[in-house]
Amino acid sequence: MALSTRHQQLGNLNLQELVALRHDLHAHPEIAGEEEHTASRIVEYLKKYEPDKIITGLGGHGVAAVFNGASSGKRVLVRAELDALPIAEFNELSYRSINAGKGHKCGHDGHMTMVAGLAQIYGKTRPARGDVVLMFQPAEEPGQGAQAVCADPQFADIRPDYAFALHNIPGEEMGAVLCKPGPFSSSVESIVVKIKGRTSHAAEPEEALSAGAAMAPILTWIYDRKNLDKTDENFMRLAVTGISSGEQDAYGITAGDGEFSVSLRARTPENLEVLRREFKAKVECEIANYNQKHQSSNGLTLTFIEGIEPFRTNTNDLDAVETVRRAATLNNFNYKELEVPYPWGEDFGIFTNLEGVKGVMFGLGAGEDTPVLHDPRYDFPDQLIPKGIGMFYHMIESLDHNAL
Repeated sequence: MALSTRHQQLGNLNLQELVALRHDLHAHPEIAGEEEHTASRIVEYLKKYEPDKIITGLGGHGVAAVFNGASSGKRVLVRAELDALPIAEFNELSYRSINAGKGHKCGHDGHMTMVAGLAQIYGKTRPARGDVVLMFQPAEEPGQGAQAVCADPQFADIRPDYAFALHNIPGEEMGAVLCKPGPFSSSVESIVVKIKGRTSHAAEPEEALSAGAAMAPILTWIYDRKNLDKTDENFMRLAVTGISSGEQDAYGITAGDGEFSVSLRARTPENLEVLRREFKAKVECEIANYNQKHQSSNGLTLTFIEGIEPFRTNTNDLDAVETVRRAATLNNFNYKELEVPYPWGEDFGIFTNLEGVKGVMFGLGAGEDTPVLHDPRYDFPDQLIPKGIGMFYHMIESLDHNAL
């Protein structure tokens, strides 16, 4: 397709309709595993543009719309996320969340709108070659949805040659494109540590088996531990995300049981495993020290709950990164090559690591004054909608369908 025709297609977008869609999605946020209304709203929107096939119930509440090309070629999957966060709406908006304690504070409402916007284009003019799959993934936030989608038998019908996704990046210039080959985000996992103890009267704390006393040196070690700077190629980070022990208002009882949760993240799966082993060894050592000190035959017992919110490193294919660079140039957007991967995890890593799939995730600047992701004040900027559509559209249309 000629470049002038491509620009015309983008110029014909019904942005008013897309902004209305984004505001509707924002007003009805649903967290992972509960995205039924969101999926239905997406299906309702897609049907207007008559895709060749709509798949529902993909890996949960996932949705995919397929637009078949005029001739054979590569299949391209463009992914957005359905789920919101358990964060209450803070902003006084005309489209503020009506679901208490839930909000689109990561911008998935905007990501969905950008991917849905491609339906406006391909509903009128099918791809010249290959198939375009617009996929709306469930349960991204807990790192469960991508694996569920890929394990779904329906995925065989849309398994792609290329997989594209983006994430808006607050604090960066509006519309700036941020990318790099190789690792784009980190490997991440959470672990919950449960310690079973024994209570006593608060007047006799020495009679208790106190999980809190054993947790104290572990937590001190975590807080004092020197985390490598995020620019270091061996970057690893360990953070406490929750602590509890004892019962609320139980002032006459020495706490027995306790638990805490941690987030582990590293540049690579190998380094994540190193960090996991180091952490578990420290916990086991301190529990053993406590039990030895108290010489109890029935001392503190320990349970690790692992594999919570696992995220694989997004590994950007070099050829796919070139499509991002070309699209940034064609859109007249500033392209910024990242020096190091982002420290956060993203469930799209499952797709970029699929055998035979050339995947890429890139960042799209959401404005220097936009509140950070997961901040209650955050709201996806509507002016970013056509920029994201423009990036995806030029990436799709500039692919070499003769390439291996």
